[in-house]
Amino acid sequence: MIPLIPLLLTLLGAFFGGLGPVFVKQGIGQLKIFGVRTWFEPRLLAGVFLYAAAIGCYVIALRQTAVTLLYPLGALSYAWAALFSHHLLHERLNTFKITGVICIILGAGVISFFG
Repeated sequence: MIPLIPLLLTLLGAFFGGLGPVFVKQGIGQLKIFGVRTWFEPRLLAGVFLYAAAIGCYVIALRQTAVTLLYPLGALSYAWAALFSHHLLHERLNTFKITGVICIILGAGVISFFG
């Protein structure tokens, strides 16, 4: 069984890891890739910060629990990314994407709680 604090930190890291790419996408969407101004766009910086926060959550959680229990839960960031991109970027979720997200959630749960 996964201790509560590492579990919550890993789930929070997955949440941040799913939200980060959405902010990065919004931040670079209208800007020139090689412009200096690109790196100071608030949404891009927020996305980078969210990635860093996700890594911080994982590092703290992994100090307390086995990688084989926690790391599969990090895959939930893909499920969060799909949800956030659908709602915030208006990307379409088809049947295959939804099925994939369900498989990720079930697989992460099986490995983390029964593995």
